Amino acid sequence: MPFRRGSIGYARFAVVGSAPSAPDSSILEALAANVLRPTEIGAPPEIESGWVTGHHVYDTRFSIEENVFASDLVVAMRLDTNRVPSEVRRAYRAMAEQERAAASPTGIIGRSEKAAARDDADRQCHEELASGTYRRSKMIPVLWDLSRQIVLAPAFGDAVVTALRDLMFQTFEVRLVPISSGVHASETLRRQGRTRDYEDLRPSAFTPPPPSAEASPDDPADDIRIPRVPWIKGGPEPSDYLGNEFLVWLWWQTATNEGLVEAGGRTIPVAIDRQLDTDCAWDENGRQSLRATGPARMPEAMVALRAGKWPRKMGLMLAVDHEPFTCTIQGDRAIVSGLTLPKPEDAPESPRVLTEQRLDLLHTFDDAMTSLYDAFLTLRVGSAWPTMRERIAAWIREGIREGKRDGREETTRDDDARRADVTIETIRTTEDAERGMVSAAG
Repeated sequence: MPFRRGSIGYARFAVVGSAPSAPDSSILEALAANVLRPTEIGAPPEIESGWVTGHHVYDTRFSIEENVFASDLVVAMRLDTNRVPSEVRRAYRAMAEQERAAASPTGIIGRSEKAAARDDADRQCHEELASGTYRRSKMIPVLWDLSRQIVLAPAFGDAVVTALRDLMFQTFEVRLVPISSGVHASETLRRQGRTRDYEDLRPSAFTPPPPSAEASPDDPADDIRIPRVPWIKGGPEPSDYLGNEFLVWLWWQTATNEGLVEAGGRTIPVAIDRQLDTDCAWDENGRQSLRATGPARMPEAMVALRAGKWPRKMGLMLAVDHEPFTCTIQGDRAIVSGLTLPKPEDAPESPRVLTEQRLDLLHTFDDAMTSLYDAFLTLRVGSAWPTMRERIAAWIREGIREGKRDGREETTRDDDARRADVTIETIRTTEDAERGMVSAAG
Protein backbone atom coordinates (compact mmCIF):
# COMPACT_ATOMS: atom_id res chain seq x y z
CA MET A 1 0.00 0.00 0.00
CA PRO A 2 2.59 2.60 -1.08
CA PHE A 3 0.26 5.61 -0.83
CA ARG A 4 -0.62 4.58 2.72
CA ARG A 5 2.86 3.55 3.88
CA GLY A 6 6.36 2.84 2.56
CA SER A 7 8.19 4.40 -0.37
CA ILE A 8 6.15 5.55 -3.35
CA GLY A 9 6.52 5.18 -7.10
CA TYR A 10 4.18 6.59 -9.72
CA ALA A 11 3.57 7.79 -13.23
CA ARG A 12 1.10 10.62 -13.86
CA PHE A 13 -2.03 10.30 -16.00
CA ALA A 14 -4.57 12.88 -17.12
CA VAL A 15 -8.24 11.91 -16.86
CA VAL A 16 -10.15 12.92 -20.00
CA GLY A 17 -13.94 12.79 -20.22
CA SER A 18 -17.00 13.49 -18.11
CA ALA A 19 -15.48 12.51 -14.78
CA PRO A 20 -16.96 13.34 -11.38
CA SER A 21 -15.36 16.38 -9.78
CA ALA A 22 -15.57 15.09 -6.19
CA PRO A 23 -15.69 11.64 -4.61
CA ASP A 24 -19.14 10.50 -3.48
CA SER A 25 -21.18 7.34 -2.95
CA SER A 26 -21.81 6.91 -6.69
CA ILE A 27 -18.08 6.45 -7.26
CA LEU A 28 -17.94 3.79 -4.58
CA GLU A 29 -20.91 2.04 -6.18
CA ALA A 30 -19.16 2.10 -9.55
CA LEU A 31 -16.03 0.61 -7.97
CA ALA A 32 -18.06 -2.15 -6.32
CA ALA A 33 -19.72 -2.96 -9.64
CA ASN A 34 -16.34 -3.47 -11.26
CA VAL A 35 -14.48 -5.64 -8.79
CA LEU A 36 -12.62 -8.63 -10.19
CA ARG A 37 -14.80 -11.73 -10.28
CA PRO A 38 -12.60 -14.64 -11.39
CA THR A 39 -14.00 -16.79 -14.18
CA GLU A 40 -15.69 -19.82 -12.66
CA ILE A 41 -16.44 -21.88 -15.78
CA GLY A 42 -13.73 -22.74 -18.29
CA ALA A 43 -10.30 -21.25 -18.66
CA PRO A 44 -10.06 -17.56 -17.69
CA PRO A 45 -8.60 -14.88 -19.99
CA GLU A 46 -4.87 -14.32 -19.66
CA ILE A 47 -5.35 -10.90 -18.00
CA GLU A 48 -8.18 -9.97 -15.64
CA SER A 49 -8.56 -6.77 -13.65
CA GLY A 50 -10.90 -5.14 -11.16
CA TRP A 51 -10.98 -2.74 -8.22
CA VAL A 52 -10.01 -3.44 -4.61
CA THR A 53 -9.69 -1.12 -1.64
CA GLY A 54 -5.89 -1.26 -1.60
CA HIS A 55 -5.49 -3.10 1.71
CA HIS A 56 -5.14 -6.51 0.02
CA VAL A 57 -6.20 -8.22 -3.21
CA TYR A 58 -9.44 -9.64 -1.77
CA ASP A 59 -10.74 -6.54 0.05
CA THR A 60 -13.65 -4.96 -1.84
CA ARG A 61 -15.37 -3.20 1.08
CA PHE A 62 -15.22 0.34 -0.32
CA SER A 63 -16.17 3.19 2.00
CA ILE A 64 -15.75 6.91 2.48
CA GLU A 65 -13.69 6.29 5.60
CA GLU A 66 -11.22 3.94 3.91
CA ASN A 67 -10.99 5.28 0.36
CA VAL A 68 -11.89 8.99 0.27
CA PHE A 69 -9.51 11.67 1.55
CA ALA A 70 -10.66 15.22 0.73
CA SER A 71 -10.68 15.26 -3.11
CA ASP A 72 -8.54 12.12 -3.39
CA LEU A 73 -9.82 8.64 -4.12
CA VAL A 74 -7.31 6.03 -2.92
CA VAL A 75 -7.94 2.51 -4.21
CA ALA A 76 -6.06 -0.16 -6.16
CA MET A 77 -6.41 -2.25 -9.28
CA ARG A 78 -6.19 -5.98 -8.79
CA LEU A 79 -4.42 -7.48 -11.79
CA ASP A 80 -4.60 -11.24 -12.26
CA THR A 81 -2.45 -13.09 -14.78
CA ASN A 82 -3.48 -16.58 -15.89
CA ARG A 83 -0.65 -18.09 -17.87
CA VAL A 84 0.88 -21.57 -18.03
CA PRO A 85 4.68 -21.27 -17.94
CA SER A 86 6.18 -22.23 -21.28
CA GLU A 87 8.45 -24.81 -19.63
CA VAL A 88 5.44 -26.52 -18.06
CA ARG A 89 3.56 -26.54 -21.37
CA ARG A 90 6.56 -28.09 -23.15
CA ALA A 91 6.96 -30.67 -20.38
CA TYR A 92 3.33 -31.79 -20.67
CA ARG A 93 3.72 -32.17 -24.42
CA ALA A 94 6.99 -34.13 -24.07
CA MET A 95 5.42 -36.48 -21.50
CA ALA A 96 2.42 -37.09 -23.75
CA GLU A 97 4.74 -37.92 -26.67
CA GLN A 98 6.83 -40.22 -24.48
CA GLU A 99 3.69 -42.07 -23.38
CA ARG A 100 2.69 -42.71 -26.99
CA ALA A 101 6.23 -43.67 -28.00
CA ALA A 102 6.31 -46.25 -25.18
CA ALA A 103 3.16 -47.85 -26.59
CA SER A 104 4.58 -48.02 -30.13
CA PRO A 105 6.40 -51.23 -31.24
CA THR A 106 9.12 -49.12 -32.86
CA GLY A 107 9.27 -46.47 -30.15
CA ILE A 108 8.68 -43.88 -32.86
CA ILE A 109 5.53 -41.82 -33.27
CA GLY A 110 4.25 -40.14 -36.39
CA ARG A 111 2.71 -36.79 -37.15
CA SER A 112 -0.80 -37.76 -36.03
CA GLU A 113 0.46 -39.08 -32.69
CA LYS A 114 2.40 -35.86 -32.11
CA ALA A 115 -0.73 -33.83 -32.86
CA ALA A 116 -2.69 -35.95 -30.39
CA ALA A 117 0.02 -35.48 -27.77
CA ARG A 118 -0.17 -31.72 -28.29
CA ASP A 119 -3.94 -31.84 -27.83
CA ASP A 120 -3.53 -33.80 -24.59
CA ALA A 121 -1.03 -31.24 -23.28
CA ASP A 122 -3.31 -28.35 -24.23
CA ARG A 123 -6.24 -30.06 -22.49
CA GLN A 124 -4.23 -30.48 -19.29
CA CYS A 125 -3.12 -26.84 -19.39
CA HIS A 126 -6.73 -25.76 -19.94
CA GLU A 127 -7.93 -27.77 -16.94
CA GLU A 128 -5.24 -26.37 -14.68
CA LEU A 129 -5.96 -22.80 -15.81
CA ALA A 130 -9.67 -23.36 -15.09
CA SER A 131 -8.82 -24.60 -11.60
CA GLY A 132 -6.79 -21.46 -10.88
CA THR A 133 -3.45 -23.27 -10.62
CA TYR A 134 -1.59 -20.56 -12.48
CA ARG A 135 -3.49 -17.49 -11.28
CA ARG A 136 -1.12 -14.77 -10.06
CA SER A 137 -2.58 -11.68 -8.39
CA LYS A 138 -1.01 -8.31 -7.62
CA MET A 139 -2.19 -4.83 -6.66
CA ILE A 140 -1.49 -1.58 -8.46
CA PRO A 141 -2.18 1.36 -6.08
CA VAL A 142 -4.21 4.16 -7.65
CA LEU A 143 -4.64 7.74 -6.40
CA TRP A 144 -7.23 9.77 -8.30
CA ASP A 145 -7.13 13.49 -7.52
CA LEU A 146 -10.62 14.47 -8.67
CA SER A 147 -10.04 18.19 -8.13
CA ARG A 148 -7.32 18.20 -10.80
CA GLN A 149 -8.36 15.07 -12.72
CA ILE A 150 -4.92 13.53 -12.30
CA VAL A 151 -4.23 9.87 -11.53
CA LEU A 152 -0.99 8.74 -9.88
CA ALA A 153 -0.20 5.05 -10.15
CA PRO A 154 2.89 2.82 -10.46
CA ALA A 155 1.75 1.74 -13.92
CA PHE A 156 4.95 1.60 -15.94
CA GLY A 157 4.77 -1.36 -18.34
CA ASP A 158 2.45 -1.47 -21.36
CA ALA A 159 0.38 -4.36 -19.96
CA VAL A 160 -0.33 -2.59 -16.66
CA VAL A 161 -1.07 0.75 -18.36
CA THR A 162 -3.47 -0.94 -20.80
CA ALA A 163 -5.27 -2.79 -18.00
CA LEU A 164 -5.66 0.39 -15.92
CA ARG A 165 -6.80 2.40 -18.93
CA ASP A 166 -9.40 -0.24 -19.85
CA LEU A 167 -10.66 -0.52 -16.27
CA MET A 168 -11.05 3.27 -15.89
CA PHE A 169 -13.04 3.43 -19.13
CA GLN A 170 -15.15 0.41 -18.19
CA THR A 171 -15.96 1.88 -14.77
CA PHE A 172 -16.23 5.63 -15.38
CA GLU A 173 -16.19 6.04 -19.19
CA VAL A 174 -13.10 8.24 -19.04
CA ARG A 175 -9.76 7.99 -20.81
CA LEU A 176 -6.33 7.94 -19.20
CA VAL A 177 -3.51 9.78 -20.97
CA PRO A 178 0.05 9.21 -19.69
CA ILE A 179 1.70 12.54 -18.82
CA SER A 180 5.27 12.15 -19.99
CA SER A 181 7.64 15.12 -20.08
CA GLY A 182 6.73 15.86 -23.68
CA VAL A 183 2.98 15.57 -23.08
CA HIS A 184 3.21 17.94 -20.10
CA ALA A 185 5.20 20.43 -22.17
CA SER A 186 2.76 20.22 -25.09
CA GLU A 187 -0.30 20.80 -22.90
CA THR A 188 1.33 23.55 -20.81
CA LEU A 189 2.47 25.54 -23.83
CA ARG A 190 -0.85 24.98 -25.62
CA ARG A 191 -2.67 26.59 -22.66
CA GLN A 192 -0.27 29.52 -22.91
CA GLY A 193 -0.99 29.95 -26.62
CA ARG A 194 2.56 28.87 -27.53
CA THR A 195 1.82 25.79 -29.63
CA ARG A 196 4.07 27.08 -32.42
CA ASP A 197 6.97 27.46 -29.96
CA TYR A 198 6.47 23.86 -28.90
CA GLU A 199 6.39 22.61 -32.50
CA ASP A 200 9.65 24.45 -33.25
CA LEU A 201 11.58 22.79 -30.41
CA ARG A 202 14.55 20.59 -31.24
CA PRO A 203 16.98 18.76 -28.89
CA SER A 204 19.66 21.04 -27.46
CA ALA A 205 23.28 20.43 -28.40
CA PHE A 206 25.10 20.93 -25.10
CA THR A 207 28.20 19.27 -26.56
CA PRO A 208 29.58 18.50 -30.02
CA PRO A 209 28.56 15.10 -31.42
CA PRO A 210 30.87 12.17 -30.65
CA PRO A 211 33.62 11.74 -33.26
CA SER A 212 32.08 8.45 -34.38
CA ALA A 213 28.67 10.01 -35.11
CA GLU A 214 27.82 10.30 -38.78
CA ALA A 215 24.92 11.81 -40.66
CA SER A 216 22.41 9.37 -42.13
CA PRO A 217 23.21 8.71 -45.82
CA ASP A 218 19.49 8.13 -46.42
CA ASP A 219 18.38 11.49 -44.99
CA PRO A 220 19.90 14.61 -46.61
CA ALA A 221 18.26 16.79 -43.92
CA ASP A 222 19.93 14.90 -41.08
CA ASP A 223 21.95 17.38 -39.00
CA ILE A 224 24.51 15.44 -36.98
CA ARG A 225 24.95 18.41 -34.66
CA ILE A 226 21.46 17.84 -33.23
CA PRO A 227 21.26 14.95 -30.72
CA ARG A 228 19.16 12.05 -31.96
CA VAL A 229 17.96 10.99 -28.49
CA PRO A 230 17.35 7.35 -29.51
CA TRP A 231 15.27 6.39 -26.47
CA ILE A 232 12.36 8.59 -27.54
CA LYS A 233 12.26 7.37 -31.15
CA GLY A 234 9.11 5.44 -31.85
CA GLY A 235 7.57 6.67 -28.61
CA PRO A 236 4.16 8.34 -28.35
CA GLU A 237 5.63 11.81 -27.73
CA PRO A 238 8.77 12.81 -29.68
CA SER A 239 9.55 15.73 -27.37
CA ASP A 240 10.01 13.57 -24.26
CA TYR A 241 13.71 14.46 -24.52
CA LEU A 242 12.75 17.70 -22.73
CA GLY A 243 12.66 15.68 -19.52
CA ASN A 244 16.29 14.69 -20.05
CA GLU A 245 17.27 18.28 -20.79
CA PHE A 246 15.48 19.21 -17.56
CA LEU A 247 17.78 16.82 -15.65
CA VAL A 248 20.84 18.37 -17.35
CA TRP A 249 19.56 21.80 -16.26
CA LEU A 250 19.06 20.57 -12.68
CA TRP A 251 22.57 19.12 -12.69
CA TRP A 252 23.94 22.48 -13.81
CA GLN A 253 21.93 24.24 -11.09
CA THR A 254 23.38 21.99 -8.38
CA ALA A 255 26.91 22.69 -9.61
CA THR A 256 26.72 26.43 -10.20
CA ASN A 257 23.98 27.77 -7.98
CA GLU A 258 24.42 25.70 -4.82
CA GLY A 259 21.41 23.68 -5.91
CA LEU A 260 19.01 26.53 -5.08
CA VAL A 261 16.35 26.61 -7.79
CA GLU A 262 13.67 29.29 -8.08
CA ALA A 263 10.35 27.71 -9.03
CA GLY A 264 6.72 28.44 -8.29
CA GLY A 265 7.54 31.51 -6.23
CA ARG A 266 9.84 29.69 -3.81
CA THR A 267 13.43 28.53 -3.57
CA ILE A 268 13.85 24.74 -3.65
CA PRO A 269 17.22 23.24 -2.59
CA VAL A 270 18.07 20.30 -4.87
CA ALA A 271 20.94 17.81 -4.75
CA ILE A 272 21.82 14.76 -6.84
CA ASP A 273 22.34 11.68 -4.72
CA ARG A 274 22.59 7.89 -4.85
CA GLN A 275 21.95 7.30 -8.56
CA LEU A 276 22.89 8.76 -11.93
CA ASP A 277 22.16 6.83 -15.13
CA THR A 278 23.21 8.39 -18.43
CA ASP A 279 22.85 7.39 -22.08
CA CYS A 280 24.38 8.77 -25.26
CA ALA A 281 22.09 11.27 -26.93
CA TRP A 282 23.68 10.38 -30.28
CA ASP A 283 23.36 6.61 -29.75
CA GLU A 284 27.13 6.18 -30.05
CA ASN A 285 28.83 5.88 -26.66
CA GLY A 286 26.56 3.53 -24.73
CA ARG A 287 25.31 3.90 -21.18
CA GLN A 288 26.71 4.54 -17.74
CA SER A 289 25.25 3.83 -14.29
CA LEU A 290 26.73 5.37 -11.14
CA ARG A 291 25.69 4.49 -7.59
CA ALA A 292 27.28 6.60 -4.86
CA THR A 293 26.76 9.49 -2.50
CA GLY A 294 26.81 12.54 -4.77
CA PRO A 295 27.35 10.59 -8.05
CA ALA A 296 27.33 13.78 -10.13
CA ARG A 297 30.62 14.78 -8.46
CA MET A 298 32.42 11.65 -9.64
CA PRO A 299 34.95 12.26 -12.44
CA GLU A 300 33.20 9.59 -14.52
CA ALA A 301 29.99 11.59 -14.48
CA MET A 302 31.48 14.71 -16.10
CA VAL A 303 33.44 12.58 -18.57
CA ALA A 304 30.17 10.97 -19.63
CA LEU A 305 28.40 14.32 -19.91
CA ARG A 306 31.21 15.73 -22.06
CA ALA A 307 30.99 12.63 -24.29
CA GLY A 308 27.35 13.40 -25.08
CA LYS A 309 25.63 11.24 -22.47
CA TRP A 310 22.44 12.72 -21.03
CA PRO A 311 20.81 11.78 -17.70
CA ARG A 312 18.05 9.18 -18.03
CA LYS A 313 17.50 8.55 -14.31
CA MET A 314 18.68 10.71 -11.46
CA GLY A 315 18.45 10.32 -7.69
CA LEU A 316 17.34 13.58 -6.11
CA MET A 317 17.14 15.09 -2.66
CA LEU A 318 15.07 18.23 -2.28
CA ALA A 319 13.53 20.30 0.48
CA VAL A 320 10.08 21.76 -0.04
CA ASP A 321 8.71 24.12 2.60
CA HIS A 322 11.44 22.79 4.92
CA GLU A 323 10.33 19.19 4.36
CA PRO A 324 13.00 16.79 2.97
CA PHE A 325 12.20 14.35 0.16
CA THR A 326 14.31 11.77 -1.70
CA CYS A 327 13.39 10.02 -4.93
CA THR A 328 14.57 8.88 -8.36
CA ILE A 329 13.29 10.60 -11.50
CA GLN A 330 13.21 9.13 -15.01
CA GLY A 331 13.42 12.25 -17.12
CA ASP A 332 11.74 11.38 -20.41
CA ARG A 333 8.73 9.57 -18.93
CA ALA A 334 8.51 11.75 -15.79
CA ILE A 335 8.34 8.64 -13.61
CA VAL A 336 8.99 8.91 -9.88
CA SER A 337 10.32 5.90 -7.96
CA GLY A 338 11.59 5.29 -4.45
CA LEU A 339 9.99 8.46 -3.09
CA THR A 340 10.46 8.69 0.67
CA LEU A 341 8.26 11.15 2.53
CA PRO A 342 9.21 13.04 5.69
CA LYS A 343 8.30 11.22 8.88
CA PRO A 344 5.64 12.86 11.06
CA GLU A 345 6.89 14.64 14.16
CA ASP A 346 4.27 12.98 16.35
CA ALA A 347 2.65 9.56 16.13
CA PRO A 348 -0.59 9.88 14.09
CA GLU A 349 -3.82 9.42 16.00
CA SER A 350 -5.12 6.81 13.55
CA PRO A 351 -4.26 5.09 10.26
CA ARG A 352 -6.56 7.53 8.48
CA VAL A 353 -4.71 10.55 9.89
CA LEU A 354 -1.42 8.97 8.80
CA THR A 355 -2.76 8.52 5.27
CA GLU A 356 -4.01 12.11 5.19
CA GLN A 357 -0.58 13.38 6.23
CA ARG A 358 1.14 11.24 3.59
CA LEU A 359 -1.21 12.41 0.85
CA ASP A 360 -0.62 16.06 1.79
CA LEU A 361 3.14 15.50 1.60
CA LEU A 362 2.81 13.62 -1.69
CA HIS A 363 0.90 16.51 -3.24
CA THR A 364 3.50 18.94 -1.88
CA PHE A 365 6.25 16.95 -3.56
CA ASP A 366 4.38 16.47 -6.84
CA ASP A 367 3.52 20.17 -7.03
CA ALA A 368 7.16 21.07 -6.37
CA MET A 369 8.47 18.76 -9.11
CA THR A 370 5.88 20.15 -11.51
CA SER A 371 6.86 23.73 -10.66
CA LEU A 372 10.55 22.89 -11.20
CA TYR A 373 9.80 21.44 -14.62
CA ASP A 374 7.55 24.38 -15.51
CA ALA A 375 10.34 26.79 -14.52
CA PHE A 376 12.63 24.93 -16.91
CA LEU A 377 10.01 25.00 -19.69
CA THR A 378 9.61 28.76 -19.34
CA LEU A 379 13.35 29.15 -19.87
CA ARG A 380 13.48 26.51 -22.60
CA VAL A 381 11.01 28.27 -24.90
CA GLY A 382 12.17 31.80 -24.01
CA SER A 383 14.51 34.04 -25.96
CA ALA A 384 17.22 33.63 -23.32
CA TRP A 385 17.59 29.88 -23.86
CA PRO A 386 20.43 30.06 -26.45
CA THR A 387 22.51 32.06 -23.96
CA MET A 388 21.70 29.70 -21.11
CA ARG A 389 22.41 26.68 -23.28
CA GLU A 390 25.86 28.08 -24.01
CA ARG A 391 26.46 28.68 -20.31
CA ILE A 392 25.57 25.04 -19.62
CA ALA A 393 27.79 23.96 -22.52
CA ALA A 394 30.69 26.00 -21.12
CA TRP A 395 30.24 24.38 -17.70
CA ILE A 396 30.27 20.93 -19.30
CA ARG A 397 33.22 21.76 -21.52
CA GLU A 398 35.45 23.57 -19.05
CA GLY A 399 34.16 22.69 -15.59
CA ILE A 400 33.91 26.40 -14.75
CA ARG A 401 31.40 27.51 -12.20
CA GLU A 402 29.73 30.86 -12.71
CA GLY A 403 30.89 33.75 -10.58
CA LYS A 404 34.36 34.91 -9.58
CA ARG A 405 36.32 35.28 -6.41
CA ASP A 406 39.22 37.72 -6.19
CA GLY A 407 38.85 38.34 -9.91
CA ARG A 408 39.61 34.70 -10.79
CA GLU A 409 37.22 32.14 -12.25
CA GLU A 410 36.82 29.20 -9.95
CA THR A 411 36.99 25.69 -11.23
CA THR A 412 35.39 22.69 -10.98
CA ARG A 413 35.43 19.61 -9.05
CA ASP A 414 36.49 20.82 -5.62
CA ASP A 415 34.09 23.74 -5.61
CA ASP A 416 31.21 21.72 -7.10
CA ALA A 417 31.77 19.03 -4.48
CA ARG A 418 31.73 21.60 -1.68
CA ARG A 419 28.50 23.11 -2.93
CA ALA A 420 26.81 19.73 -3.40
CA ASP A 421 27.91 18.59 0.06
CA VAL A 422 26.44 21.72 1.61
CA THR A 423 23.13 21.28 -0.22
CA ILE A 424 22.85 17.57 0.62
CA GLU A 425 23.70 18.18 4.26
CA THR A 426 21.20 21.04 4.45
CA ILE A 427 18.41 18.82 3.15
CA ARG A 428 19.38 15.88 5.34
CA THR A 429 19.45 17.94 8.52
CA THR A 430 16.24 19.87 7.90
CA GLU A 431 14.05 17.25 9.50
CA ASP A 432 16.43 16.68 12.46
CA ALA A 433 16.63 20.40 13.19
CA GLU A 434 12.86 20.81 13.20
CA ARG A 435 12.44 17.81 15.49
CA GLY A 436 15.03 19.26 17.85
CA MET A 437 13.12 22.53 18.10
CA VAL A 438 9.89 20.66 18.76
CA SER A 439 11.59 18.60 21.45
CA ALA A 440 13.08 21.70 23.10
CA ALA A 441 9.73 23.45 23.03
CA GLY A 442 8.18 20.43 24.72
